Amino acid sequence: MIKSSQSHDDIGKLKKPFVRLPLVSALPPGQASTVSVLLMTVSVVCFWLLVLHGTAYLASATWWAVLILIVVCIGLVLSFLLLCVHEQNTSFLTFQVPLAPLVPTLSIFLNIGMMLQLKSFTWIRLAVWLLIGFVIYFGYGIWHSAENRPLLSCKPVVSYSNGDVTSLTAEPDSRAVAKTSKDDYDDDDKDKDKDKDNQQLK
Repeated sequence: MIKSSQSHDDIGKLKKPFVRLPLVSALPPGQASTVSVLLMTVSVVCFWLLVLHGTAYLASATWWAVLILIVVCIGLVLSFLLLCVHEQNTSFLTFQVPLAPLVPTLSIFLNIGMMLQLKSFTWIRLAVWLLIGFVIYFGYGIWHSAENRPLLSCKPVVSYSNGDVTSLTAEPDSRAVAKTSKDDYDDDDKDKDKDKDNQQLK
């Protein structure tokens, strides 16, 4: 069963009980969510760097390590709560992540944790292949892309003038040329009549 969704204009806005939240209520729809995701990403990266490379400092309860951990956790929880107080897109979609924003938050947390545990050689190979891809794309792909053609070069398929219908097709020189008109349709009707007469004679 497809559940009904709220108005499209409400998506990204604060929920009714939180419309008077300080600072956040003054932001346009979507901007607070973007800031929340960025804050969440930074917090998760700092958390994993501290856990993976500062375990000894955390185990010895070094003051600065504990302070960083507390600040990072507060930032992570705050960003998650900011996402929760916004209206979600509940319309039926072909692909939709369930339990948003919980599942996306867990995905960010786990994926960044696994990425930061990769070896340095893996990151070097990634950087090399990204560089090769950028060179191919910006050197060739973007200049020969069909999506990069200007819309002004598109010609109408059919045009109407004084009751006459003119269909346009692309010539080998890529120019749109008129191919048929009202007279062409009359010729087609004459050909059909001739075919019928020939069949009756047979």
